[in-house]
Amino acid sequence: MIELKNGFTERQIAAAITHRRMELTILPTEKCNFRCTYCYETFENGRMAPHVVEGVRNLISNRAAELEELCFSWFGGEPLLALPVVREILRHAKAEADQKGFRLYGGFTTNAYLLDRPLLEELVGYGQDFFQITLDGWGEQHDKTRRRADGAGTFERIWSNLLSYRESVFDFEVQLRVHVSHENGESVRKLCHEIREAFGKDSRFNVDLQDIRDMGGSGSENVVPLTSAQFDREKRALLEILYPERAAQVDAEMAAPVKVGESAARRRSEERGEPEPYICYAAKPNQFLIRSTGRIGKCTVLLDDPRNDVGFLRPDGTLHLDDERLMPWFEGLTTMDVNAAGCPIHHAETLRAKGRELRDAKRIGLALATA
Repeated sequence: MIELKNGFTERQIAAAITHRRMELTILPTEKCNFRCTYCYETFENGRMAPHVVEGVRNLISNRAAELEELCFSWFGGEPLLALPVVREILRHAKAEADQKGFRLYGGFTTNAYLLDRPLLEELVGYGQDFFQITLDGWGEQHDKTRRRADGAGTFERIWSNLLSYRESVFDFEVQLRVHVSHENGESVRKLCHEIREAFGKDSRFNVDLQDIRDMGGSGSENVVPLTSAQFDREKRALLEILYPERAAQVDAEMAAPVKVGESAARRRSEERGEPEPYICYAAKPNQFLIRSTGRIGKCTVLLDDPRNDVGFLRPDGTLHLDDERLMPWFEGLTTMDVNAAGCPIHHAETLRAKGRELRDAKRIGLALATA
């Protein structure tokens, strides 16, 4: 394995740019059955229209012959609210994968309210075997921040679904994203005790501890971020609950450097331990976000930012892309800059500046050509 500038590796860069791999982050709907108090989304767009579904199907078919891997990341809103859309796309993708021989895999960022065991096993059958599920504490504390759109609680049903997965013989990974905040310390400790008791002997379940962050939108007014020192103290206490007889593992997780922009979303447990600098999905040329409207973006956070609107998907499966908006997202890979590759969001001003530079260069070129 050849190491490049700033610790990036040849294998890592090749995986991010090869045309033989395609990663599609799909929002089958942008509606949600939850109203989490810190959420940044607006839920304005509904279920993916038939002509957009047709475009996704045709995109897959157009690329199928040259692909070695097709990875789906299902996002929303809550993606399982549009299960018919999910099924139609997955059935088509599996048929193409079976015929052309490429690897089909992926997973869901889901609140798990609708994800019972039969549905989980159905999705695993399509190669979608990774599920990131968030918990904000035990019982009522979770329900204070992760409640249904009608105000009702959600914890009891989610926990019941999680327990049912243990009975499955399928291979999958459930990543429990446990949120830590100023208000939920005692409840999260209770949750971690329960997680250890229920899932500690099942390697298909793992925990990723994260603080609640201000991601913008109306939910930002409800977020009081923890300091790094506060989060580290909470994290160590919770790791000691989760792994009481594995002090070495606790020390290793606490000592691991925090990679720029790293978030647990879509990152499997084995990937989180990789030594290379983190490359955000949005920084990869072979990844596209397909919104329910058919608009194309790169990032699942900047949904309402015009810089994240880089084109649209046609019904015939071709992508109409705006190079001026698209190219700045690849800044990190063109310069091998760890910060820009790790989180283009944190380099929004760089994106804006690069867009202006490209626009000005085009104008200068046109002026010279017509002079």
